[in-house]
Parts: sequence; C-alpha cells; structure tokens
Amino acid sequence: MEGLYKEYAKIYDIIYYKEALYRKEVDYIESIAPPPLKILDLCGGTGSHANLLINDGYDVTIVDRSDSMLKIAQQKNKRIKTVCSDIFQFEFDGEYDIILCMYGAIHYTNDLNQIKCLIERLLYHLNPGGKVLFDLRYSDNLPEDNGLEINNGWWNRKFWKRKKGVDGSDIYVVTAFNKEHHFLEVHNLYHCDPFLFRDMFLKGGFAQVDLYDGYTKTPFIATKGGNVVVLVASC
Repeated sequence: MEGLYKEYAKIYDIIYYKEALYRKEVDYIESIAPPPLKILDLCGGTGSHANLLINDGYDVTIVDRSDSMLKIAQQKNKRIKTVCSDIFQFEFDGEYDIILCMYGAIHYTNDLNQIKCLIERLLYHLNPGGKVLFDLRYSDNLPEDNGLEINNGWWNRKFWKRKKGVDGSDIYVVTAFNKEHHFLEVHNLYHCDPFLFRDMFLKGGFAQVDLYDGYTKTPFIATKGGNVVVLVASC
C-alpha cells in the first residue's frame, strides 16, 4: 500500500492542486474559526491546506499514513507538524480547536464502528467551543464523468461510478497522463451519505451539527445541492 501512495504522492499536487480552490476552502475554515488556533488535519496528505493555514497564523498538525505525502508537506512548510499514522490508530496527545478531514477522505473506510469511535475521540480531544469540519461527498449528486482537464501540464480525468464497487461502494477512478507517463488509481468509497455522518456526530455527543452545500453557508438540501457537503460539528 505504501508503494502505491509513494507513487501517488509524486503527482498528487499535479492532479489536484488548484490554488484558488484551496484558498477558498481555507478562507471558509477561517470564517468558522479565525486564527490563531490549534488545528489537527486528519489525512492531511501533501499539506496544501496546512501550508496556507500556517501562513495565516494557525498551528497545524497533519496525520497521514503515507510517509511520502508527509515528506512533501514538510518541504512546503517546515512549520507543519506531521504524524505518520492511520487516523483510526492515531494516539491523540493533546487538545485542538479545530479538527479537519478534507476531500472525502473519511469515505475510504467501510467500518462504521471505526468512524463512530473516531467521532467520540474527536469530541474528547476538542477544546471547549471547538469544531470539527468534514468535507464529504453526496453520491447521488455526483457526475459519473468529470470530463478531461489539464492541470500543471498533465491531462487528467476522473470517473465516479455509483454503487458499482465492493460491498455496494462507489468507485472513484483517477487517470492522469502526459507525453511520457500514465497513472491510474481506483478507489472504493463507502457511506457517501452526509446525513448518516450528521446522525453519527449527534449520537457521538456533539451539541450541534450542520451540513452546508459546499463551501458556503447555505444549508445542504439533497434535491437542490451539489455533491460536496461540508459538515461542521460543534462541541
């Protein structure tokens, strides 16, 4: 698995990084909880969000199971603190003001009990008034073919096949290529239902849980909203 992530780490930013998009997401986080605060970024990857957040005055720790991703994060900003760990096995050693899990990373596990236990631990390690922000996907509103685009000199295309994967999961396919290289990765994404996550956070003890349509302050309505749902849970 680490071999796959090592190769993926090399081109992750080439495929995904768009400065305006990351800036929008960081601005949204700051509108909810302005700096200076202590942030834990679960599945923080190559540290693009962390880099912007640190430059804006936050203290940020990334947890990710890919050492290759974390090395790239530290190259971006030496002030990023990193922990190489699966988020479900992470040994919390402090309290945080904000806990993030971005880009649908929580959908990579099929084990709802793991998620429920994690939610309980998040609540325990939040400072009073702290917040959790999960970036979720809503399967029913996702386009099956996101089209071909070019980013940083690489062509890439993303496909989403609803309920066609293992145990009824969604299949998320990423293919990227240039004149010399081709990369293909297939993901199984589970439980792409933001209302399920809202209920788990409420049952886990959070006082308030809101779902927003993308990075806006508009409440998410399944029949009218998009495919990115931001969950904000307050203790």
